[in-house]
Amino acid sequence: MGLYNKEKFEMYPPAGYDGQFVWEYIVRRLPPPIRPMDIDAYVEIGGLYLFFETKAEGKKVPIGQRLALRRLLNHPSATVLALWGKTAAQVRRLEIYNGLGSPTIIDPATAADVETVVDKWVKHAVWLRDKANGRDDALQKVKDWRFTLWE
Repeated sequence: MGLYNKEKFEMYPPAGYDGQFVWEYIVRRLPPPIRPMDIDAYVEIGGLYLFFETKAEGKKVPIGQRLALRRLLNHPSATVLALWGKTAAQVRRLEIYNGLGSPTIIDPATAADVETVVDKWVKHAVWLRDKANGRDDALQKVKDWRFTLWE
């Protein structure tokens, strides 16, 4: 088990990349078809979590990975952005998952769409971080915000 396409991976290494983890010794202990998966990026501000999964154009999120990402949404403060395109110029599709029902799908999408969603998420997360202490309505504000993240 390892990288599917090492040459492509090396073209755009992850931020803070410190080497490839070799999973073989762990995979032998897992029942098939269970296999490790990765999340392409993760940030947290003020107790809100934003996960990114990227795919090359035309690729699907495998069922196991899709299930794992959906399970992250059991946490009320999690949002998952799935985007197709490995660079800003390549972005073609954006799916926004927040655990409140069907995802919001922007297709075709551009890097500007991704930037808008991230900007709104950051603005809200910073507000929540700065204002949530001592406020009884903080969780409700998070729920209300989730409905308007992409509008």
